[in-house]
Amino acid sequence: MRSKNRDMTVKKNLTRKRVVRRAPDKRKRRSPRVKVRRKKKPVTGDVRRVDAAVKRLERAYRMAAVRAEDLAALAHSLGEVAVEKHSNSIIRDLCEKQFLRDLIALCDALAECAPGTLNARLESLRLLPDALIQWLEQRFGVVPSGRAGEELDLPASKLMNYACEFDPPSDQMALVRVQVIAPGWKRGNRILIPPRVRLSQQQTANAGGLNG
Repeated sequence: MRSKNRDMTVKKNLTRKRVVRRAPDKRKRRSPRVKVRRKKKPVTGDVRRVDAAVKRLERAYRMAAVRAEDLAALAHSLGEVAVEKHSNSIIRDLCEKQFLRDLIALCDALAECAPGTLNARLESLRLLPDALIQWLEQRFGVVPSGRAGEELDLPASKLMNYACEFDPPSDQMALVRVQVIAPGWKRGNRILIPPRVRLSQQQTANAGGLNG
């Protein structure tokens, strides 16, 4: 009996299916990457207000810069106007008080005296009138107009720019020869003091011959 039971046990063991256990895979399986989308933070009312304030500040800065440039240009123009007004006031005083006329007269009087013929004090002032005339030209743009003794052929229409010691002809196209008695002064194209002129001797002789 014992041998029979032993044989039955052996048969059962042979008929059993062998179970093969696989060794565990040591490699770790990579889990698939999942893209996580970050949710955008909702724009709050505070952010909107700050953004609007920044934009308003930028606009205000640009506007202030433009206004500053306009103000600088205005100040510059006002400064130029003030300087020009002050210069005109000085020139008007020089003309009204005959300083310009006397300056030319002094210059001519010194020119008639040969160097060394005056005393030392006056000789030291010989260059003063010319220096003053040069300063007036550089500072105010005022220059003498005409030279004493100079003769000019002018149409009668131009005699309005001169102080004439004769009656101008009625014919505006007539040509008149005049002699400068005293120079005038001008600033640019504006006449400050007109030169004083008279008919030249040649013009007077021609007029006398025609009348005779």
